[in-house]
Amino acid sequence: MRQIKFYQALLIFVSAIAGTGIFFTPIILTKHTNLVIYQIYLWIFIGILFVLFSVVFANMIYILPKKGGIYDYVKHLNKHIGFLAGWLEYFSIVIVSAFLLNLSLTTLSQFFSINTIIVSILLISFFTILILLGARISLNVLTAFGLFTLITFISVFFYSIFSLIHIDFSRLYINQEEHWILYLPIMIAAIFETYAGIEILGYFANRDNARKLSKATIFGSIVLYILYIFLTAFMIICSYYFREFYELSFIGKVLLLLVSLQMFGTIFAWMTSAPNLLYRMAEDENLPSIFKRINKYRVPSLSVLLTGLLILFFFLTGAFESLIKYYFISIIT
Repeated sequence: MRQIKFYQALLIFVSAIAGTGIFFTPIILTKHTNLVIYQIYLWIFIGILFVLFSVVFANMIYILPKKGGIYDYVKHLNKHIGFLAGWLEYFSIVIVSAFLLNLSLTTLSQFFSINTIIVSILLISFFTILILLGARISLNVLTAFGLFTLITFISVFFYSIFSLIHIDFSRLYINQEEHWILYLPIMIAAIFETYAGIEILGYFANRDNARKLSKATIFGSIVLYILYIFLTAFMIICSYYFREFYELSFIGKVLLLLVSLQMFGTIFAWMTSAPNLLYRMAEDENLPSIFKRINKYRVPSLSVLLTGLLILFFFLTGAFESLIKYYFISIIT
């Protein structure tokens, strides 16, 4: 994507990260742990780590402007570890995409009577076709999803402020939180997951756009961190006081619908980036050469098709649930 502009890179960055759980995780953690103060502290601390990591990735994008992302970065340390890191990253993308697909369709089914199997097949097929039609179309779709994500984020932010105004703070009593240490591992795992995606722009990098993507990574992480801290604090307090959030009003339910649709943008962003990782591995002869063959729109078609099929496989079989529960969470806990 040589023609990518700074604002487009910024929107892709926001869309890829904001859809991984920020609109649900604070609510779920509050209901599960009944923690407020320590949870907010943890959001602040992990957010700082997120910004620091984003600076590292931004420098890697500038120094190594290749589409392999994490694979290319780790490969310079050791090619075998780089190969392993590349596959782990690829399957992480596929599994998380299947998880987000399930979450979005499950939420949508609360509003509409839909067959999630048929809708998932149609949606992933449609996204695959769009990606196969070339970088220009993919970039336009990513930009549109990015704008939609930004609108959704701002809407939820103001909704949380509106809900906060209706709290009677004289009746707000926060219990003693001595038990916070018991929930620390699960909170760390859940909060880190909401920051997943800081490496996303590395999969679109080349020598022409490396500087823009590097700046977008740093600027986007700082903006997201500031927004995250305020939004999560508001959502945590509201969820603690009311024991619910989106269900408080009709507007909240409309926002829940927008949030479920917004996750499609995150899925599309990862579906667009993941094939580039396979393409780079094939270029280095770590995969069969068929994975680097491109169509007339200069897209690695087999890599795109494989990504779409794997997302559907993990979604339709439900395998993503076990993998997320026993693999991703166990890494932290």
